[in-house]
Amino acid sequence: MRGMRRTLAVGVLLAAALTAVSAFAATTPVPSVNLNSPVTTGTQCMPCHATIGAAKTPGHIFQHGSHITLSCDSCHWAPPHTGGVTILPSMQSCFNCHGLTHGDVQIARSDCAECHTTPRSKLIPGDHLPGYVGKPHATAALTDANLCLLCHTADSCDACHIQQNVNTPLTQPAYQPLMPNKPGRPAITIQPTGIVTIGQCVSCHPDLDRFLPGRVIFAHASHLRNAFACKDCHRAFPHSPDTTSRVEMPACYQCHGLSHSKLGLVATDKCADCHPKDFVLKPADHTTDFIATAHKDPANVSPESCGMCHAPVFCVSCHQGKPKVAGGPARKQVVPEAHKLPAFRTTHGKDFLAQKGACGSCHESASCERCHITPMPHPADWTNNHALATDMNAQDCKVCHINRSTCQECHHRNLRGQTLVLENCVKCHPIMATQPATAIKTTGLAEHAVHFIVAEKKGKAYKCEQCHVGFGFTAVQAAGTKSNVTKSHDLTACYDCHGALDYTSVLIAPYPGYSLCIRCHSNLNL
Repeated sequence: MRGMRRTLAVGVLLAAALTAVSAFAATTPVPSVNLNSPVTTGTQCMPCHATIGAAKTPGHIFQHGSHITLSCDSCHWAPPHTGGVTILPSMQSCFNCHGLTHGDVQIARSDCAECHTTPRSKLIPGDHLPGYVGKPHATAALTDANLCLLCHTADSCDACHIQQNVNTPLTQPAYQPLMPNKPGRPAITIQPTGIVTIGQCVSCHPDLDRFLPGRVIFAHASHLRNAFACKDCHRAFPHSPDTTSRVEMPACYQCHGLSHSKLGLVATDKCADCHPKDFVLKPADHTTDFIATAHKDPANVSPESCGMCHAPVFCVSCHQGKPKVAGGPARKQVVPEAHKLPAFRTTHGKDFLAQKGACGSCHESASCERCHITPMPHPADWTNNHALATDMNAQDCKVCHINRSTCQECHHRNLRGQTLVLENCVKCHPIMATQPATAIKTTGLAEHAVHFIVAEKKGKAYKCEQCHVGFGFTAVQAAGTKSNVTKSHDLTACYDCHGALDYTSVLIAPYPGYSLCIRCHSNLNL
């Protein structure tokens, strides 16, 4: 039991320690990296390398863990990533310890097989070709004899020189460890948690388009010439401790395949313009089962992903019950349940504006225009030019623009100081000339038209701004008075005049109370 308690206690402490480390890691800001500073694990490597373990170079046996007591710059004399290439430590840095003796003790083993899996006979440098033993090696030895002693002993060199009757001084006894004196360079700082800019990349990637071919045909230059910022596609810093994040296709579709009103396509949507001919466009998960049934869930969760490759007509060919082949049997038509409800005709516009229901999976603009003569969705310049569309059906607007106060803010902008008389209204609303005005079916127009008689009886017409402090709102509503009326009319402002007396106790306007209602409604169902 005591052993179990000890084990449990150790487990609890370990879990608490790991939790504390995780919490610290989550809250500790990632430091900036100076690419030209001396190499240190914490600030230079960890932002991009979560683990630094065994060497990935083929043929090498190496573990960072067994060297962790050494300073990183003992082996990495230069920043590991410079000018688009990765600079590995040279063998000279290894021999600062390997093969070096301190008194009678060897600091680190020097046998080739301790660090190389390649047979010793194949470790010969590439420039050691036939004939190298003559002048080439003599020139190399005169330039830096210390390099020769990485593999050769002084005794073997001197014995060969005597045998060949070459008059040379004795070779230095052993390899002389060295640490090159690198001149200081200006700081180049990148911020792994910062916004992606060209300055964050070019120090390590002088050729931005030097990536493995076969997947995409891409040129950064053509995007930079069009003033696209790096962050437009690279939403996060590409390198993290766990992985290198590459731009996925949804980011491309911010522009590719996008139409901009009269300007047409912003960027091409042809697959062959961005993918090589031998690239397999069909995703690996698009199996027979996926096509038959399983695509439903991902299509509902992320319809925009499907839309990158499939136009609505592709989906409709199955979901509208069309035969798979000409003359073949019709299939079951798939219609969302919401489409079958009577209210759908009046609510689908609001849902479309709220981007609910993935309308674009089945419908294109042409689909909307079979019912709506107004271009749907509106072109970018619609606000300025839609008044020119004289054949526009006002009912189109009401499908989406249920609250028309935004329309009135624009269309009635110049009428704030105008008077409520027939000639000022029939220019845009000829129906307001109907007599009697109570016969006008459109409620708002009828309510305004009945007041034309005010100018005849009082000798002075009302001005719009006397009731409307803002278009779509009455003065009473703007003042904060709430109406209990929940149906068609808010009569709060009306009763400021109808049935009210002026300061001389004279009735301002007739029809107090329900008398005002029955002017238009013969049966109030009360």
